[in-house]
Amino acid sequence: MELLYLLPPLPPATNPYSSGGIYNDEGLRFLQRQIQQLPDYTSPPLTSAIEATPENFQSDAAVDAAREHDAEGLCLTLDDPSACQIAFFPPPPPLEDGVANRSKVGVVFYGGALVDPRGYSPMMRMLSDTYGLSVSVPIFDGDLAFKFGTCESSRLGLAQRMFPGVEKWVLAGHSFGDLVASNDLWAIRNNTDSIAGLALLASSGKSGPGMRHAGFLHRRMGLAARRLRLGHP
Repeated sequence: MELLYLLPPLPPATNPYSSGGIYNDEGLRFLQRQIQQLPDYTSPPLTSAIEATPENFQSDAAVDAAREHDAEGLCLTLDDPSACQIAFFPPPPPLEDGVANRSKVGVVFYGGALVDPRGYSPMMRMLSDTYGLSVSVPIFDGDLAFKFGTCESSRLGLAQRMFPGVEKWVLAGHSFGDLVASNDLWAIRNNTDSIAGLALLASSGKSGPGMRHAGFLHRRMGLAARRLRLGHP
């Protein structure tokens, strides 16, 4: 069974890092303790997930190199925007009156903690091949997207370099990755009109299916959270 929650518009809210926001000092200290207790390994992806991954990131060595780039702070400065993200290009669309009507919508998908980014490839492949969306899956050091002391990952910029034809972006996050998706949205909300929405899967937010206190919806952005029960269609 799948339940889709669409949250109603909310009034403007305070900064999520203030005492009245989502991530107050006590919450951040708790989060930091949890991160320090995480194991230093990532479970390997299934064979079917690797097969669905673009060829340039099917090998462990390629993913490890991207992780090292992030650890060294190089991802945003490298000339090659593909070095730190798995890019899923949609197939050429059918011609309509001799014109290819390609979708102008893309997705940046932030994975959960300690999840090999290739593990999401079957779902990302569906978004690109079936729905015609351009998809970017950022690769982070230790497969942990959230970093203390940073307000945003700036990975949207890399996705825009990879897919210059995309005009609107949906920031999506799974589990721990929802922190980065919502942080990135909060950081750039007043500086761009390229964000179409925020999607949270199995959200780790403490305010229910969406980041309720952040109040993104009053900015006319779609916010949805999907609760999935594995094993049921």
